[in-house]
Amino acid sequence: PGPPRRGSHPMKVWCVLTTASLVVSAAARSGSVLLNEAPFLMTHDAASGYLGHGLVDAWTRTQEGGFKEQLSCGARALDARPKLDVDLGLVWHHGGVTIPMPFNDSIADVIEWCAGHPEDLVLLAVWDCVGDGCMHAATAALAALGVPMVSDCSDLRGMTLEQAETAAQLNGGGKLLALVGDTNPDGVACAYGNYNVSVTCSGFVEDLLLPSSSNSSQSLPSSAAAAVAAAAAAAAAAPQEGRLVPLLEQCLREARVADPSTPAATLTGLQLEALTACGEGLRQSYDGEMLRGLRDRTTYRCYQSDPSHTIPFSTMFSYLDAVAAQALPEDGQLVQMQALWQETAVTVVLGSLELSSLVRDERRSDLNAAIVSALQQGRWGWVNLLEVNNVCHNGPALLRALQGAASHEER
Repeated sequence: PGPPRRGSHPMKVWCVLTTASLVVSAAARSGSVLLNEAPFLMTHDAASGYLGHGLVDAWTRTQEGGFKEQLSCGARALDARPKLDVDLGLVWHHGGVTIPMPFNDSIADVIEWCAGHPEDLVLLAVWDCVGDGCMHAATAALAALGVPMVSDCSDLRGMTLEQAETAAQLNGGGKLLALVGDTNPDGVACAYGNYNVSVTCSGFVEDLLLPSSSNSSQSLPSSAAAAVAAAAAAAAAAPQEGRLVPLLEQCLREARVADPSTPAATLTGLQLEALTACGEGLRQSYDGEMLRGLRDRTTYRCYQSDPSHTIPFSTMFSYLDAVAAQALPEDGQLVQMQALWQETAVTVVLGSLELSSLVRDERRSDLNAAIVSALQQGRWGWVNLLEVNNVCHNGPALLRALQGAASHEER
């Protein structure tokens, strides 16, 4: 998840309503397995699945379907971000976009799903609670619904999966545990987020050539570095009027966004709408051949149909490898591995040029399928919270591969 808006509520609570439900295989159910080394498939910004298909929704909605649908697709941990709205009451949000789905109705759906799947532990990570008194309202609602909660992150130190399952027992059957404790700077409740805004589906080749860039082409595998060099040469040879940058700068000005790398989660709904409309407007202003020329000389895209997709994929897997190489936190807090394309102000415009969206970016790149292959090949020693977009695209395969990788590690 992108950086939440801090300081909007004085009360710090441990919210484990993360729209990522934690499902663990029977092989991993052992009294010796720590909760933060057990594998969970987590849905990024889970409540956004309740949104529709408008301009703003395209770059806000990360999932298709609500909590129950995501759980049925394999999610076992939910990244949940409530909002106490003056008019709507307790609902959800993604950044500056309100999601008008009642909090209680969503949680009731999760409870119902858990009752029908008593062997699966689901984690609800509740965090980034917006509005005065939001966290108090959220925890009160969870208590009224009979959802067990962890309100102090230090309680996770040494907690095993078996202990978490015992604590998560629901009166009507099933296991649901809501984490409602303090958040780390870039993570959900009681978790290290490992957020990296540079892991995007699309971007500018020139950015990769900057020495300060975390995506520097010098750190990329040879195939991706070669693609960067070739694209950079083409961009340098292009006349000024054949470059895309001035057009995108105009889009940013119209949306009143100063920094092109601003995380989309921090933009208002009006800004997202302006960026999306500007991108689609540019597409209509140029014929297909001219647009491809502008685009191909300066940018890369993650789509499998695009030759430049090796660039963002190399960045993605370098990031995932680095997260997996970290030592297990001794404080027991959970660890997110964000296997999803991050979005910024400029990637919203670039994606809109392609008539894309957050969900379509995942589908067109086949990122979830690539993660399945990496898990099956045993690329990472351990994975705790595997966080994805569009879980209903290859979600069951992701869950099986995640559980299989955990079983292999135990052996």
